[in-house]
Amino acid sequence: MKSMTPSPIDRAAAAQLPEVGRPALAVPAGACDCHCHVFGPYAQFPLAAEHTYLPPETSAQDYLNMLDRLGFSRGVLVQPSAHGLDNRALLHALAAGAERLRGVAVVSEDADRSTLEALYAAGVRGLRFSRLLDDAGVPRYKNAVDISALPRLLPAMQELGLHAQLWTGADQLGELAPLIRSTPIPFVIDHIGRPDPERALSDALHRPLWALVEEGHLWVKLTPYRPSLRYPDYEDIRPFHQRLVELNPDRLVWGSDWPHINMPSNMPRADHLLELLGSWTSERSVLEKILVANPAALYGF
Repeated sequence: MKSMTPSPIDRAAAAQLPEVGRPALAVPAGACDCHCHVFGPYAQFPLAAEHTYLPPETSAQDYLNMLDRLGFSRGVLVQPSAHGLDNRALLHALAAGAERLRGVAVVSEDADRSTLEALYAAGVRGLRFSRLLDDAGVPRYKNAVDISALPRLLPAMQELGLHAQLWTGADQLGELAPLIRSTPIPFVIDHIGRPDPERALSDALHRPLWALVEEGHLWVKLTPYRPSLRYPDYEDIRPFHQRLVELNPDRLVWGSDWPHINMPSNMPRADHLLELLGSWTSERSVLEKILVANPAALYGF
């Protein structure tokens, strides 16, 4: 199988990093952006031979500059599928950020305990698993590790204090709910659970998401733009955000998803996403939970 050939639009989008302004929101001390990626430098850390998208080269310093621009003192880097199982770029960036950063890595199901111990020592606090399928039931992204790999890794994850990050959508949570409820480690779902904004909050599709969050079994990263159909203010996702806040504000964190890969049009701005979080979260105490206290608890800052 050959890697996907990027289109001219994709190549143009990958040529530069998205702009980040200074947010108008008063960012609390200790704030954490819980979902970003680094890529390369490609001369040192090339992409996987097969990859589904062409990301911009994004160095550790680029990432730290972005955090500074937002006024964030902490951040969490997530291993992207374009780097496959090679976590070296992630680990290089974690070392550059020292105690300021934590990471979420991707490993094969046969990774041994010593591998996980080394990742933990480097600042990794979670492993990423996927269940994101197209209409034919085929994984949408190359190099993603399916959640079926979790049971073999679970004993070491539990002993080390690693959580499971789920790259999935609301349509898969009904099937995954028994696993999530019965597994004694935290689960975190990104992209606000990928709800369907064309369906009601009460739709059966969304009920497993609500139940798992209310029960405390599932953490959610409040990143609204990917499931939204309404750029640039994503108002169709606002009711989902507010429902999650009502159900369990102690299980919510926020992530910009910078540098917003695979977005050749309607490019978000991290500062605007942060301002939306502030306007959608009416109580300052809840905002501080989402940005400071909850990430500190989940990632061990």
